[in-house]
Amino acid sequence: MATWSYQVKYVYDDSLPSGNFLTPVDISSNVITIENMTDVGTGEVNTAVLMLNARDGQFITADAGSTPQINQFDRIYIKITDTNGAIYDKVYEVESLQQQKTIKDGIRLVVNLMGLERHLQQV
Repeated sequence: MATWSYQVKYVYDDSLPSGNFLTPVDISSNVITIENMTDVGTGEVNTAVLMLNARDGQFITADAGSTPQINQFDRIYIKITDTNGAIYDKVYEVESLQQQKTIKDGIRLVVNLMGLERHLQQV
């Protein structure tokens, strides 16, 4: 069985008036799952799906404490390291967000991500 470690950071806010990039905010402790993270180099767009703990409005509202409010087009950095030390890291852009209510764990936020290479395909 493979063992992976990961780091997830919120690095870009499209709604900021200037500069857009901000000091990265480590949101790894709120990650429930990372699904379908691709690392392709064949002209396809990389994708990933994050499921975050959004209890108490985390990531959904601006006044939810120390977590950033995630919006479409914001950027998230994911770094995964396997047991052999191989590192896979990418910066993704938020494509869409979906809130899910659970009975036991409260609200979860499903964040669909697309690689930045999608902009090259649009040109």
